[in-house]
Amino acid sequence: MNTNERNDQTSQRRIARVAVIGAGWWSQGWHLPQLWRNENSKIVAICDRSEKPTSGMNPDLESLSTLSKRYGNCATYLSLDKLLADAAEPLQLDGVLVCTPHATHYEIGKKIIEECPKKLHILMEKPFTTCIKEAILLHQLASSHSQTYSKAFLVSYFKRLYILLKTHCISLSDQSYRELSLSSS
Repeated sequence: MNTNERNDQTSQRRIARVAVIGAGWWSQGWHLPQLWRNENSKIVAICDRSEKPTSGMNPDLESLSTLSKRYGNCATYLSLDKLLADAAEPLQLDGVLVCTPHATHYEIGKKIIEECPKKLHILMEKPFTTCIKEAILLHQLASSHSQTYSKAFLVSYFKRLYILLKTHCISLSDQSYRELSLSSS
């Protein structure tokens, strides 16, 4: 399907307007192609801190400008702040897919929730965060802002984590676990 056909179809039904944050090997190998093929989504922006993403997993990653051309001449950003400033206009974003290095998930999620002038749906690639405390804090922050967010594979991840924590006598209240479990349904 070419870009013009895709744009014509977009005007006939409600399509999710999505920005992908992180353009590394996982985004280029999975998320961007899958979003592009999905007739219910439109990639409107790609954000990465580098024009030419690098990865030890794949030395042949495409540049942001090449990705833009491949995915409908979408906007590209080298700054999350600039992407968030444009979320309402001109991008009219509905949501973001965060697929950056795991250790950055908490800070990026927090920034989106606290600083974006438009409430966005957030899909955070797994692991949601790199520690349970950050996961709980991010969950509470999103809940307090009436933010919609999802965590890829979170239910099974947190059930296993809960069992591991209980087995090793590390404290995690049953209430915290219930809140995390309920938020992922």
